[in-house]
Amino acid sequence: MRLESLNSILKLKGWKKDQIETEITSIQRVINDHEERLRMMESEFALHLDEFRDRHKSDVLRPDLLRSFHAYMEGMNERMGRERESIFKRLQELKDKREKLVSVYKEKMVVEKLRERHISEEVRADKRVQRKELDFISLRRHKR
Repeated sequence: MRLESLNSILKLKGWKKDQIETEITSIQRVINDHEERLRMMESEFALHLDEFRDRHKSDVLRPDLLRSFHAYMEGMNERMGRERESIFKRLQELKDKREKLVSVYKEKMVVEKLRERHISEEVRADKRVQRKELDFISLRRHKR
């Protein structure tokens, strides 16, 4: 394989690495947003649950208020469940991207080693040619 081809492959691998790193950053940002939203929902849920408990202790609740509170809490539980599911999916996506990044790093390292080996072989071949030329010049001088 020619050196120019190896350099081109290295550039492509570098671009792929950069692309995956950008995607990982983006996914992490989305995960952070979802986690923040979930924390806010959980604190709101806890606050309303405490309010309900305080109200329930202080006086008897009417059935319509109980139904309303139950519907609200059920809705909050469903929204928090969807948010947790979304976080889980994004975490799985992040894991997959990180594995892909490791794979690209390994591929890039293999190409870099191949390139280094190719360069060292070229250097050895050049030295061999130079040595032969010097030997030839030396022989010519010695024969005179």
